[in-house]
Amino acid sequence: MKDSLEDIQNRGFGIIDKYICSNCVKNEFAKNWIKRNAKIKTTCSYCGKKTNCLYMEEFLKFLMAAIKYYFEPAEGNLGYDSEEKTYLGRTYDKYEIAYKLIEALQIDFTKELADDIKDVLNDILLCDRNPYGTSQLQFCENSWKRFSHLVKYKTRYLFYADDTKCQLEKAFMSASEMLDYTASYLEKLNLFTTLKPNVKFKRARIVENNLEINEKEMASPPYYQAKNNRMSAEGISAFYATFEDDVAKEEALNSEKDLTGKKLVIADFVNLNELKCLDLTKILELNLPDWLDINKSSEREVILFYRYLHKALSSPIKKSDTKNKNIEYVPTQIFAEYCKEVLKVDGIIYSSSVYQNGKCIVLFVDHEACLTPKKNDIITFENKQKLKYISHKIFSF
Repeated sequence: MKDSLEDIQNRGFGIIDKYICSNCVKNEFAKNWIKRNAKIKTTCSYCGKKTNCLYMEEFLKFLMAAIKYYFEPAEGNLGYDSEEKTYLGRTYDKYEIAYKLIEALQIDFTKELADDIKDVLNDILLCDRNPYGTSQLQFCENSWKRFSHLVKYKTRYLFYADDTKCQLEKAFMSASEMLDYTASYLEKLNLFTTLKPNVKFKRARIVENNLEINEKEMASPPYYQAKNNRMSAEGISAFYATFEDDVAKEEALNSEKDLTGKKLVIADFVNLNELKCLDLTKILELNLPDWLDINKSSEREVILFYRYLHKALSSPIKKSDTKNKNIEYVPTQIFAEYCKEVLKVDGIIYSSSVYQNGKCIVLFVDHEACLTPKKNDIITFENKQKLKYISHKIFSF
């Protein structure tokens, strides 16, 4: 009896003499785990079907492995205020833990299975594992926030001196480490894509009605006309485009307030050679490992960070920050330049901030590289043509 009670205390739940089958949970990871381990042909205690079942205590051991991974006893791990008789931090009772499991399993809160989980768990207060520390995800998100603040308000060009300071503090990644970290999983997560020749790019401009439209006007702007933008600083020419007319229209109209006496032009360009691009929209398609799959918890945190990063790189500037637009784009501009110079990509595909599910692309192709080469033109010869102008459409307001 003593050994039995000690076992119950260690495993985190009491005795339950029931069976469960894979049909009783909706969570795919848990469902497949039950299927792989269900060896007993009997009647399920919850749905009444006679099928391959798993002893409920074995299933609870599987669930408790996740609980023990994410939580630990509050006693001995959280500070305690003896006067107020309360722990100094977030705690979870057995019902809160049960609700987390029920939610993860995607089962009905009012069903017998949910009631059994709530009843069988040991009545002990838990807290987050390492309650006064930070998870890898929090560490990465905080490091990106710090990186953004640093390059916007502290030092913009020579931030490598930040390495020594961060190595001493170890509370954040330094600015250069942050960039290296963001690049470290791109290949593994298959976020690069190769665009074959003759992909059609849609480049939109709102121009005066009397402007003559030609390849020169619709190409990337000359360096002296290049404005501050999401992925390029003022004075650096880059080719911003989309893959669809509707997305191009919305992107162009979003930045224009007065349309009097103007027209919208959408020009089609194609690439002459293969282009290696970083496709940030693929982040949204990544399969996120399940919360219960503790063997892939590190991969889960990496993907969650990249989702956070994708949002930070593609979100529109807040209205309150529009006056500081030149500053707000600095982190994404540095990231883009890092991709161009260090990762050697030709462009970045990212989500449109104004058109749902729309994709935008910035190609690191300047004005001259969009134009048909001329004889004895040294500048064009040095840059080599990368994009070719095909045609254009005009929309009047």
